[in-house]
Amino acid sequence: MNCRDAREALDALLDGELKRDEEAELRLHLEICASCERDFEELREWHGALSEALAMDIPEPPPAERRRTVNAVLAALRPKPVSLGSLAAVVAIGLSLGIVTCAVALSRPPAEQIARVVERMKERASRDAELRALDAEIGQDLGAAGRVVAGRDANDPAARTVAVASWNIARRLGPERIEEIRKTPAVDRVICDLQGAAPRGERVSISRTVGGATVSVTQMDDGRVCVSAPEGRFEARTMAELLARHADLCRTHAIAGDDGLLSVGDATAGADWKGRLELMFRTGRWDEKTQWETYRGWVAGTAPDPKEIERRVKEYQERCRASMAKGLSRALPATHVEALLKDAKSLSRAELQRTQERIESEMKKLDARLQEAAELRARARGLRVFAEEAARD
Repeated sequence: MNCRDAREALDALLDGELKRDEEAELRLHLEICASCERDFEELREWHGALSEALAMDIPEPPPAERRRTVNAVLAALRPKPVSLGSLAAVVAIGLSLGIVTCAVALSRPPAEQIARVVERMKERASRDAELRALDAEIGQDLGAAGRVVAGRDANDPAARTVAVASWNIARRLGPERIEEIRKTPAVDRVICDLQGAAPRGERVSISRTVGGATVSVTQMDDGRVCVSAPEGRFEARTMAELLARHADLCRTHAIAGDDGLLSVGDATAGADWKGRLELMFRTGRWDEKTQWETYRGWVAGTAPDPKEIERRVKEYQERCRASMAKGLSRALPATHVEALLKDAKSLSRAELQRTQERIESEMKKLDARLQEAAELRARARGLRVFAEEAARD
């Protein structure tokens, strides 16, 4: 389960709507993902506060208030004497009108609440449009990168990089995006090659002994990381998971690195460039750090001089940032406030409260998805620049 799927399932988890296997998978993800776990805790607190607010009953008017209503009716009638029967009828009518007016006032939401809900509706529509625009930009950049390497075979370094990076980005966006990238023959050939290769065992390993205590870190070909230390044996599905779940152990023994690139203290070990790509394919990792390191590994094959490699990496980073700064023009649709206001005014107080609760829940999900989409857009744009750079060499 990825972060996007996890965040979309948080509300269902709180409402007890998940199946047993779905809940188990989500809770396992929350154990290893600090970001999603933090979102879950914030959502749980928000639901609790909202439930308490909705559970509050609106108190009925106290007896003194009812007596004041009766007295006001009687005072209005004093200048004109009437019979007791007429007086009783007037009082009854006055009380009935007061009760109806009070009920209507209590059922109708205040203008301030309507305004808040309409404003949140506008924000939701705007963010939803922005999310669609970002997704479209990601698709354009992945498509452009794939077209640049379209004529290369599965062992070409540039084609392999584009395929692995595109695959890992698309996995976080859903099946439709995966189908899109696989329409490029070169990308599809690399993916088929990687999917057909069975894990063989160890990919990279490193050991270090200090004061008689030996610490060894090994990453298997399927991405798993195994640590042997004086405290015992530990295992994680990826290097990122090891650093997150066993942070104290890693700090104690100075364990660091990334998939395919390990370090213990001042000792380092790494898989070759192709091996690192295969590990990234299996672990699904593709962030900013991975992007720079992958480009550095690719450049090392054409420019062995370390100074030249670092110079080209810095130039590549600058080109990526400059390309991101330009962006693509996004014309967000106009929001029809009058229609939103009309819909909101037609709701009762309870209906508007439920609408507000639903919108707030949707906004939280949209914010998380926008943050993820912005990150993926940066990675997709960097990949497009990489492919264009590879085409020149």
